[in-house]
Amino acid sequence: MRERDSYFDNLKFVLIFLVVLGHIIEPYLNNIHIMKTLYLWLYSFHMPLFVFVAGYFSKSINSPHYSSKLFQHIVFPYFIFETLYSIFDYVVNKREILDYSYFTPYWILWFLFSLMIWKVTLPYIIKFKYALIFSVILSVMIGYASDAGYYASVSRTIVFYPFFLAGYYFDKQVLVKLKAVYYKLIASFIVSLTFAGYYILSTKINEKWFYGASPYKAIGYEAWYAGAFRLGLIVLACIVGFSILLLIPKKRIALLTDLGKNTMYVYLLHPFIISYLSTTSFFSFFNTPLKKLLLVLFALVITMLLASNMTKAIFQFLVNPALIYKKYRENNNASITKST
Repeated sequence: MRERDSYFDNLKFVLIFLVVLGHIIEPYLNNIHIMKTLYLWLYSFHMPLFVFVAGYFSKSINSPHYSSKLFQHIVFPYFIFETLYSIFDYVVNKREILDYSYFTPYWILWFLFSLMIWKVTLPYIIKFKYALIFSVILSVMIGYASDAGYYASVSRTIVFYPFFLAGYYFDKQVLVKLKAVYYKLIASFIVSLTFAGYYILSTKINEKWFYGASPYKAIGYEAWYAGAFRLGLIVLACIVGFSILLLIPKKRIALLTDLGKNTMYVYLLHPFIISYLSTTSFFSFFNTPLKKLLLVLFALVITMLLASNMTKAIFQFLVNPALIYKKYRENNNASITKST
């Protein structure tokens, strides 16, 4: 079995925490300046970096298990949770119709849907010499297509594809070469500078730019040069994202590294909690600056709880049903071998 990389487990934990935090502070975007600043800053890099990591771990395209792992870890969980969220919406959020929208991914499930497409097309796309450049061009051009939206996650699949390809091509040795302290200082400066920039410009920026789900016209930009904004955001995401990569600890950290192994559980389960809380008066409790700071702690608690081995033991049959079946077969075969 391949030894786990502590660096990427640390990175995945940080990223999934930021995903949860972003969803928790979303209700406060329209009336609290610092919350929108934090939200825009998070969304400027955390999903591109998440996609980047997915691409990095897709290098084994020639493995005989590539297709089976795609079904086990992505396809099966997608259909299971798309069904569960449809039922959840109908029962808890009082939707009028129980609609199983498998080709219009529910909220966060767009990532799994797009990941299916990225992984299936990857072996063919990389045969093109300038695949990464073309993916960036398509990412910019898809914004001009007025009918490219949420259906089949078309827009997001194309918009975020450059980050997936970049992850596939990425060599971790680059980070090893840039291990000097002053590189981390530069990275810290870039991260701080971009946060300050979003603080100044937050009232002028539409957060939909970072979702990658809508055409430019739907965001309110119909000018022919609207694509330049997306290109600028792609470049900025690369700069900030790479800075974050430089700042992530490379060594194992007690608790944090171990929790980074179970980020899929956090990703798939936390929307149930947040969606339910939005139907209550929970978010209205955080009505002072001090209380709003508690939201960061709340997001951390949720992330750690859902990434725990206890959560994994309880929900593994949903998140990774194929693994449960595999363990059952192994135990069954072992029992047969013993009896003979």
